[in-house]
Parts: sequence; C-alpha cells; structure tokens
Amino acid sequence: MPCYSKLNIIVMLMMFSSIFGANKPDFFVCYAKVPTSQIQGFNTVFLESAFYNHAEVELLKKNNKKVYAYISLTEVSKHNTGLYQKLSPYLLSENSNWNSAYINISKAKARAILIDEIATIYSKGFDGLLLDNLDNASIHGPYKVLQSSLIQLIEEINHKFSDKDLIQNGGLFLLEKTHTVIKGILVESVFTDYDFQLKTYKIRNKQEAVLKKTSFINTIKHYKLKGYVIEYASQKSVVQKIYRKYNLNQLSVVVTDINLSNNLK
Repeated sequence: MPCYSKLNIIVMLMMFSSIFGANKPDFFVCYAKVPTSQIQGFNTVFLESAFYNHAEVELLKKNNKKVYAYISLTEVSKHNTGLYQKLSPYLLSENSNWNSAYINISKAKARAILIDEIATIYSKGFDGLLLDNLDNASIHGPYKVLQSSLIQLIEEINHKFSDKDLIQNGGLFLLEKTHTVIKGILVESVFTDYDFQLKTYKIRNKQEAVLKKTSFINTIKHYKLKGYVIEYASQKSVVQKIYRKYNLNQLSVVVTDINLSNNLK
C-alpha cells in the first residue's frame, strides 16, 4: 500500500476540488488519509480503514451511500506492521512493486488472522469490503496454487459477515464460484497501463482495450453485478480522453494516478 506525505494529500485535495466541479464520478477511491469533509455525495467510497475511526465512518456513511474498506486477501504491506507481524509465519515471497509479501492463505491460521482483521474493520461501521489482490491466484499470477484457498477464504468471510457487502477488485476468473456472494466487481487499466519498472503511464492498444471493456460489460450483465473501473493517468488531457471512452450509465469510472492519490475529472 502506498505511503503519502502531507504535501501529496494537499495536492490531491486541490485537484479534487478544482477538477471535479459539479461532474464528479459517482465513486471515490483513495488509500491515503483524506478529511471526511472532502468525501461527500458519492454512491460508493473505497478507503483504507486504518485512517478512520467509528465516528468518522458514520459521518462518511451519512454523506455517501456506501462506504467500503480496502483489504488485501493475498498480500500484506510491510507498512501494516501489526498485521505483517501476525502473518509472518505464513508469508511467502515478496512483491517489490508494493513493498509487500504474499500470504499463504492455504493455511487455516492465516485465513483466521485475516478474518480477525476484518472483524476489527467492521467494528468501525463499514458497509463492506473491497477485496484486493485476487489476481495473484489466477493462472497468470505468482500463486495460482492458492486459487481454491482464495475461494474458500471469500466464502468464509461471507459466512462470518453475511450482512456485509463484498466487492471484488479483479478476480474475474473467480466469478463462477463467487458471484452469488458479491455485489460488484472492479477492474483496473482497461484503456491505460502502468510500467512499474520504468514508472511510466501508457495507453493500451485501442482494439485490445475496446474488447476488454466490452467483455467486462458483458460479464457484469451476465452475473448481474455493479461494475467499477479505475484507469491510471497523470496528465489532465489524457484523463479527459479516457472518460470520454465510457458510457457512465454502464460503468462507474475513476481516472487517477498509480498511487490513487488524486481522483481526476
């Protein structure tokens, strides 16, 4: 999970206020600490739970329709020192892109630790969870052997907290098993891409991107799920071009930088 300086947050809020105006997207996502007064009027909000107490979450729920907490099911950030320490006996290799380590969720104790963490998150009043890093268990991910364990973990979460909503971030390969227990799915980088080695933003091949978007729309229609998209760009001119590629009646879209530190419009 990215870290942010106070300057990062100030810049983010300035861009948020000046660029969104009256036409802001209907969902907001940021894993930095943002004052609750700046997060109002959204249908869906995705946040890092560690930055908010119960009273702040209740205020956010009053000013927005749904407020979800982010959680990674297959990785733990080294910045999350408490959870990292608890999971340390069950960690696999490291992800240098995000300064995190992969979790061996095939171990029942590791899953139990994550469920305890979720209980702590829900004690603050969040409406549900955004389940992240699911694609680590895909056939293209580093730990496809964990796919059945990931499905088991999602089912355990749903059973334990059946009154809460779950949104998947990615993990389309899981939908045949998970679509009955989730409310929506978020995908990233349909028209855009980011090179972690070169630290540069890219635009995907148009034909490839259109096919990806069409496939996603067909998927959410088939499973009757809400669809969310995060695109990544740093230049305002590119941001505007990306928004024009979407019918916002079909999908909820946000364009931001790779650290999710500004949701541009």
